[in-house]
Formats: sequence, C-alpha cells, structure tokens
Amino acid sequence: MRNAVVRLFAAVLALAVTACLPAAAGPEGPAEAPAGTAAESVNEFALDLYARLREEDGNLFFSPHSISTALAMTYAGARGETARQMEQVLSFHAAGERLHSGFGDLQRSLAAGKDEKGYELSVANALWGQEGFGFLKEFLELTGKHYGAGLREMDFATATEDARRTINAWVEEKTRDRIKDLIKPGVLNSMTRLVLTNAIYFKGDWARQFDEKATRDVPFWVAQEKKADVPMMFQRARFKYSEMDSLQCLELPYVGEEL
Repeated sequence: MRNAVVRLFAAVLALAVTACLPAAAGPEGPAEAPAGTAAESVNEFALDLYARLREEDGNLFFSPHSISTALAMTYAGARGETARQMEQVLSFHAAGERLHSGFGDLQRSLAAGKDEKGYELSVANALWGQEGFGFLKEFLELTGKHYGAGLREMDFATATEDARRTINAWVEEKTRDRIKDLIKPGVLNSMTRLVLTNAIYFKGDWARQFDEKATRDVPFWVAQEKKADVPMMFQRARFKYSEMDSLQCLELPYVGEEL
C-alpha cells in the first residue's frame, strides 16, 4: 500500500475453568498508576516472548499488547500461586488496582485525540461468559472500569457453535472486517466458561509517502540459499537509523510524527 499501512491484531483466551475473584489492592492501597507502568510490563513481556517464539520456523507476527491485556484481565481473577506466576511471566511490577489502572490509562492514551492526529487507532476488549455461571460483581466491575470489557453472556454448554460465531463476528467488526473466523471450530467446547478477547485496529499514513512509480522487483532472501523476486518500495531520505552487530533498525514516522 502506497499511502497507508494497516496493522491488525487480535488475541483470544478461552478458559475451561476460571476463579473470578475481586482484585486486591497492593500494600500501598489503590492508586492510579501511569500508563507507563503497563507499557513497561508489555515491553518486557514482548521481549521475553519473542525470545521463545523466534526459535520457531517461518515468519513471526504477534501483538504483545493484545496478549498482555487479555492476560491482565485474567490476572484480575487470579490468586495465590497462580497470581504469583502470572506476575513473574507477564512482568507485572505493580499489583491489584494499580496495575489495572495502568492498563486503563494506557488504553485511554492510545485512543485519545485519534481524530486530530491523522491516524485511526482503536482498542476493544470483551468478556464472553457462560450464562448463569455467577461471575463475581467485583471482577466484572474491575474489568469494565479499566478495560471497557462488558460481560456478554453466552451458552457455551449447549450452543457452542453459535457462541463461536458471535465472538468471531465481534472481532470482525472491531477490526473493520480484516480478521475473520479468529476462533476456529473445535477451539471452544461445552466446558468453556469464559473467553476474553482483545482487538486492535490501526491505520495511518507515512509522514513521507512512497512513490508508487519507484516500486520495483528485487531479490529477497527467504533463506541463505533461497531467494525470490518481490516488489519493493523505495525512497531516498534522512531517517533515524541504528546498526548493531546483529540488528539494523529504521524509524519511519507516521503523519504527525507521534507514531
């Protein structure tokens, strides 16, 4: 695409059994945490997860923010050893209300002023629970307050396929019809009690546009001994750049120079 790029992410977590307990305040009591608290956790988790996923063959494309957000909502209902292990793996340095407040601030900061900034960025969360399961009011209030995730009651027990289609339709709507059939048949079953979804949609224009006439086929090495000719965009300009022994980084800003 010459003038725009689109990044679409969706993460889904299906739980067969869940203990939805109210979030406890940290030792300092409930307090508003800055968005940076959650951002630091997401960044640390992203690097740790990438270090493991990079060992797999093939291309890699994943959204750490989506995974962290879905699991942060799950963490709101965890206690004891489960909570401690989630804190360690997800790099949650804040606890209870402070952590969830940080995720809420981060989500609001991502959405703030998007109409004036020249790009479209939307984040949506949702809880899909088994009807009549009896989720605790405190858990639902916390996820609603900080994640905007209202509970939608589903009948996983006797209408699993209908529930799957309903959730997929929500993901499709939130990603502007880009992600279809996210949850494949067989992922959910009659024992499913809670599904947490996070969807991110982003569309923005490059601050410096690529001229379509400059696109040309060049060799792309997919492996040390294998290459393919693919169309490559091209432009000559000054950008922020960094080079290390095993890594090259180029920064291409979007309109507004904020992203």
